[in-house]
Amino acid sequence: MASETEKKKQFYRRRKNPICAFDEYVHILENKYYNLFRANYGWEGLDYRQEDYIMRKFWGIGTVFAFNISTINELGFAPWTLQTWDMYHMPETVRLVNETASPLVPATSQIVDKDGCIGYIQRNKKPLYLFVHWYCERIAQVEMVINTNLQLHKMPFLLPAEDNADKLDDIISRILNNELVVYAEGVDPAIFKAIPTAAPFIIDKLRDYEESLENELKTYLGIDNSGSTTKKVYQQMDEINAGNDEINDNAQQFIDCLQDWCQRIEETLGHHIWVEPTSAPVIAIGEVQTNNEAKGPKGGDEENVDVPDVAAD
Repeated sequence: MASETEKKKQFYRRRKNPICAFDEYVHILENKYYNLFRANYGWEGLDYRQEDYIMRKFWGIGTVFAFNISTINELGFAPWTLQTWDMYHMPETVRLVNETASPLVPATSQIVDKDGCIGYIQRNKKPLYLFVHWYCERIAQVEMVINTNLQLHKMPFLLPAEDNADKLDDIISRILNNELVVYAEGVDPAIFKAIPTAAPFIIDKLRDYEESLENELKTYLGIDNSGSTTKKVYQQMDEINAGNDEINDNAQQFIDCLQDWCQRIEETLGHHIWVEPTSAPVIAIGEVQTNNEAKGPKGGDEENVDVPDVAAD
């Protein structure tokens, strides 16, 4: 077994490797957006194991098969592989994938909408991970470019090769660690020469692009976001509301798919489960929900309108 010191060395070697750093950042982003997506849905009729299992399957492969475990009168869930199509190009019979060699998962062919029900997370029947992974890789690529541009703007020091190289190296390290006062006995300050770089500063533009990618991904997942930062000051109300409509439409299609599946489970298998969104829909800007919210002569509490005092001349 590797010692703690060796583990630390391996960790720092991975961090210095740009490929490892990129993969780690992609993995961090994927976990971040899974948590954001997962927080949007509340289930009833399932225990925490079932709930976690089906949501991970919807995220990773986009579908799961619900079946009845007759011996314990409980719902079971498993991935599936296609056996036959019906005339409408929909799965007719499937075989379940027993990932854990559980005796509760049927080994025989299952007839769809008779022995169990197939659920999908979205209408195109694709996994969410397929889309999320593309965006996370793109965002990570932008972050790598930002890091590169940041490194290019670090001003290196040019020092002469002398016998007191260790002392000079210590002085540079203390300067870079933001020490306000550095004592250097017997060292000529004139030998420290900073080399300016001509790299253009593009971090602000890259940050805007990175944020626009994140907002696109959040919109796809039905998560509220601030929209484009590059033009938010100039956006018209119709543009902002169009973005809010897209967020709501995406969130609603996920809920519709899940609730359709819940209804078929109850009709076919006799088990009641249900799912509801935990977040309210994004409200259009300028939309008035009730008359009481509009204060003043055109609606609301007209008698309690604050009138500013006007000083007499």
